[in-house]
Amino acid sequence: MKNDPFKEYFIRAEPDKRDKGYAWQTAIGLQAVDGLKTSKYLIDTAIRNIEEALNVRLDEEANKNTNRGKEGIISLPSSKIKIVVIPTDEEVMIARDAYDICLK
Repeated sequence: MKNDPFKEYFIRAEPDKRDKGYAWQTAIGLQAVDGLKTSKYLIDTAIRNIEEALNVRLDEEANKNTNRGKEGIISLPSSKIKIVVIPTDEEVMIARDAYDICLK
């Protein structure tokens, strides 16, 4: 990502927007690490979320309790968008891929 659309949130935004901007920047950065290109739609969605146009509401308690491989809904009932945690095990997938490559 050449121009960081979240930079202004770090400099001038109130703390909640700054935190959201940082979270989105991190999530999009992880996509880049995986070699995925960030779409304009995702950037626009992130900015709408930061500006609260999406009305996403996180249930902090459910979020704390949904870790270590647990699946669950972490959005509040009042949230327009349902947030679901789906556990993955990327380390196992990487190990399996490496093993398969070594066998070739």
